[in-house]
Amino acid sequence: MATSLLNSSVLWVEIYSRHLERVFLPHDIYSELDIVQCQQLSTPREKIKHFTPLEDVNVIDANLIPKKSLSYVEISPKMLKEFPKKAIIRLTHIYNTILRLEYIPEQWKRAKVIMLLKPGKPLEDVTSYRPISFLPGLSKLLEKCLLKRLKPIIEEKHLIPNYLFGCRNKHSTIDQVQRVTNVISEALEEKHYCCGVFLDLAQASDKVWHKGFFIKLCDQLPHTWCALFELYLTDRQFRVIHKEAITEWKDILAGVPQDSVLGSILYLLYTTDTPNDNNTTVAILTEDTAILSTSKNHLTATDNLQELIDNVWTRRWKMPSMPRCHLPLYDTAYKS
Repeated sequence: MATSLLNSSVLWVEIYSRHLERVFLPHDIYSELDIVQCQQLSTPREKIKHFTPLEDVNVIDANLIPKKSLSYVEISPKMLKEFPKKAIIRLTHIYNTILRLEYIPEQWKRAKVIMLLKPGKPLEDVTSYRPISFLPGLSKLLEKCLLKRLKPIIEEKHLIPNYLFGCRNKHSTIDQVQRVTNVISEALEEKHYCCGVFLDLAQASDKVWHKGFFIKLCDQLPHTWCALFELYLTDRQFRVIHKEAITEWKDILAGVPQDSVLGSILYLLYTTDTPNDNNTTVAILTEDTAILSTSKNHLTATDNLQELIDNVWTRRWKMPSMPRCHLPLYDTAYKS
């Protein structure tokens, strides 16, 4: 009986692993950027400022939750919080060596994945399961330290527009929903028409096209950071674990890492150039996008909306929308 259950688990993790291999691929659509060569980062680069032991201690104390699991690498948050001064100094040396050599250990780019069944979904369908990834704790701690260095650069350059919400301080889901409803309400109060298109990007964070992302990064960040993030995103792997069954390591060829600290901010950087103009309101919350247009004349409202939609970059950056996207028209009779 035990052997039968194990064989069943082995078969299931292999099926799910193959499913995830297809998920972690860029969308198979043509982009004019396919023939563009990534910019060579051969110019002199300013080094990222090295970390200090005190900085690492502060990050550990402020960010790590003692009871939270940190993947297959058996160094728990509680253990990190108990590190003596000598261990913190050694860890700081490791992090600074990574910056100096521009090398991230391959073990730190490997994720353990478990499967959680979505409520009300059939057991036999692989799409009914949500992948939950776990990354090594030491790599996530390094990401937290890097994020402290990266945020001031993003803020100084104003890289993330105000209409991009999700995983940002003071930019919650509720705030974005309120922003959208306010635009619609104000249009109705002024007896204007408000039309909108609501897009759901297909598996957006798991399908980020790495080549396209590197092209964008070269225009956004100092070359040192571009090189670091290229190293960070490439050659990543995952394996699926279920009960006693475990798969071989499989390659991840697209997307930003699940369970990572930097993944959310990198996805925001990937979507910073969403088309926007004065005649429309754009609202983005991670993988969901709303574009609204208001006018006294419903034809003007729809024309403004259509003009912006024609410029949507989803094909250019290989980010198609899901079929369930729809276009409502709000008027003073509340019809759509």
